Amino acid sequence: MNKILLFALLTFLLGACDAQKEEKHQEAKTQQPTSVSNTNSITDGEQVTYYPNGQVKLRGNLKDGKKTGMWYAYYENGVKQSENEYNYDVLNGKSATFYPSGQLRYIGYFKNGKKDGLWEYYSKEGELQKSVTFRKGKIQK
Repeated sequence: MNKILLFALLTFLLGACDAQKEEKHQEAKTQQPTSVSNTNSITDGEQVTYYPNGQVKLRGNLKDGKKTGMWYAYYENGVKQSENEYNYDVLNGKSATFYPSGQLRYIGYFKNGKKDGLWEYYSKEGELQKSVTFRKGKIQK
């Protein structure tokens, strides 16, 4: 009788441990990853990182491990925070940043990592506050 009880107790304990392991495994599979690559390579293709709440934090493409093309950053509530154009990790092209409301904060352009051209800065209400022209990173008068 003691052997039967001991066997039943061991079987119950082993089953409970397996159930806990399976529950933890299922829980881990459903958690949102912090980073995802849509290619077989971490150096090429679309890259996406997430906030703990599942919202996209950053999205863009890598080529040879370097930011290339438009990269988008988002606030935790999903509103776009910025968009920046890169050429092999160097800012080159459009750059815009937005207030948490989604209203444009500023917009301008980079050339070889330096501000170049007209930059416009806006208030939270959307009013143009100032315009500045840059050439090779220096303010033009």
